[in-house]
Amino acid sequence: MISQAMSAYRKHIWAAEFRAVFAVTKWGSCSFTAGTYNEGPGGLHRIRGGFKEETRSGMGVVMYVRDHMTRNTYTITKDVVISKAVEIMHKNHFHRLPVVDENGVLIGLVTAGLVEEKSGANSTTLSIYELNYLLSKTKVSEIMIRDVKTISQDVFVEEAAQAMIDNGISVLPVVDEENKVIGIITEKDIFQAFVELLGYKHQGTKFIINCKDVPGEFAGIAKLFGDNDCNLESLAVYHTKERGIESVIKATGEISARAMSQILVDAGYKLTGVIKTTKFGTTKKYDIPEKSV
Repeated sequence: MISQAMSAYRKHIWAAEFRAVFAVTKWGSCSFTAGTYNEGPGGLHRIRGGFKEETRSGMGVVMYVRDHMTRNTYTITKDVVISKAVEIMHKNHFHRLPVVDENGVLIGLVTAGLVEEKSGANSTTLSIYELNYLLSKTKVSEIMIRDVKTISQDVFVEEAAQAMIDNGISVLPVVDEENKVIGIITEKDIFQAFVELLGYKHQGTKFIINCKDVPGEFAGIAKLFGDNDCNLESLAVYHTKERGIESVIKATGEISARAMSQILVDAGYKLTGVIKTTKFGTTKKYDIPEKSV
């Protein structure tokens, strides 16, 4: 049943649930979590447990795929039965499994959604026992996605995000020059990178400023923060149709949010929002002050 259903199947799209492109510059620290698992040719085995890294980017930009992908992900060979693939995904709380040959070269991809679709789990007249028997006898080679979109670890995260959007997918195996799997990046990793790079959960104050589209506009803003001993933790620039260009600046320092807001307004900048995140993760919004006489 599954073999027949897959005879004409070549491109499976598990649609990404986002349509956002962002440009972010990051100063300071960024943390990310990656699982460290692997699957050797011919059998399943765990290499080591997960880990969490803390990186310091200094004045750099932490946006490479290698910084946000899951490393040493589980992989399976084409002879593994579907029931075993489902077991691996369920046990380790993920939904995708790259399929490799005896040399570790990527040849396919299996997803939980694909298994559900091709097994007819939601529409079949088979009993649960018959369905489980079928899955235990069918190899992943009969249902796997063969035309797999991949990405390099050395490209920026936004390129991975754009590839997911363009292809209507939510996962990209990360491969080396020999097409061997070295990691995997998903839409969740993209979301996490976005949140981390903007410092959403980190203590500090966001100042939202409506900017002019002229050279040197941000230089004056940055100087005001520097003159008041503020450290710029992150910066995002948004081009909107309704509000024009907005800069969202996350800053920390001894000066109060109210005092810094007054300085920006008095300098002639159009401040449209001020939001402080405390060390406990709670937020507080401030009113925009009037320009001093």
